[in-house]
Amino acid sequence: MAWKTGWSYAQRGTNFTYWEQTGFTYTFYNNLRGMACRLKYSNWYGMLPCEVASVKLYLRGQEHVLHQNGREGFLVTPDREIYSDILEAGIMPGQVTVEMEFASSRRPESGNTFRPGVAMIMQSFEVYCEDISATDICVAALFGDSITHWGNWTGPLIAGMYAKYSGNLSIFEVAVNGARLLNGSPADQMNGLGYSGITRFEHDVLGQKGISCCTFALGLNDLAITEEAGDVPLTFETYVSCVMEIIRKAHEKNVRIIGLTICPRAIEGAYTEAKNVLRRQINRWIMEDAPFDDSIDVAALVANETDTGLKAEYDCGDGVHINEAAGERIAAAFTAEMFHNSTGAKPAPFPGSECEKRETGMSGEVALAPQTVCPEV
Repeated sequence: MAWKTGWSYAQRGTNFTYWEQTGFTYTFYNNLRGMACRLKYSNWYGMLPCEVASVKLYLRGQEHVLHQNGREGFLVTPDREIYSDILEAGIMPGQVTVEMEFASSRRPESGNTFRPGVAMIMQSFEVYCEDISATDICVAALFGDSITHWGNWTGPLIAGMYAKYSGNLSIFEVAVNGARLLNGSPADQMNGLGYSGITRFEHDVLGQKGISCCTFALGLNDLAITEEAGDVPLTFETYVSCVMEIIRKAHEKNVRIIGLTICPRAIEGAYTEAKNVLRRQINRWIMEDAPFDDSIDVAALVANETDTGLKAEYDCGDGVHINEAAGERIAAAFTAEMFHNSTGAKPAPFPGSECEKRETGMSGEVALAPQTVCPEV
């Protein structure tokens, strides 16, 4: 038995997020079976503590009030992640709804927007899986930028896999619109595009309970966003060095990693002909030389005949993002074998109160790691 992440998402700074309320309701799908669950809260991008007034969790329509260290209200500080108290209940595949109310209308500083909805402070939903060995459950994170976050390929992929594998497979996207690999948000975005990919990878992927597999799809925004003073410059060498570090970190944790090539986009602004040539060079490396466990040539599936943009039938209309037809084609390129669990992890002990203290400390807190700098070439 062990804790496994049943759902998660990637946070970012929320400066540009519309917010005129004191809480939110968000519904997601959990595909795991278990005997208990809990929520993890994070204020990774915050400068001030965030005060939560109450959290309600709905499982199969039944309301549960979640506490943190026995309290209905609690603080989530910027430097710590905390867990809710454990809810002992039969967990089955199905929709889970979270209602969170804050103590004031001040906008929480860590969260993300979705189509539809918004989630703030809540980081992940974890399930204590019973009667299944740890190596029989696959937890997979889909790591990337807006091509991933918009859901046009992740949606059909997750739906298709869940229809075939109910109870022992968890897949969720941890992507941020505008995310870059080498650098974080430009100064005028105030963390609205998240930290650098190599920093986010450790938090959003390797920080997941039971993680065994992930996809990697970053680089388009490194090519398309103008670099600022102090940024790590994008070259073939810096890209490869950073991705090699991510692959190394994944393999150290026995996490399989699937590389996706960078989709083409309209040549305009900072995305020049030279950047398109660099994209092709990077894509050849991803498919031919990079030590990914699997790789998928996403660009070849959606590019026009000259590989200078998206095919008209796969363009959502902005020259950058793929549409649903392209998403279906990309999702079909994945196989179930790509998501098999290869961690060999040993089962964790039953999460009684003493076990919980040993695992996370008296208050169920976990310290947040500092930002990671891309390795020098």
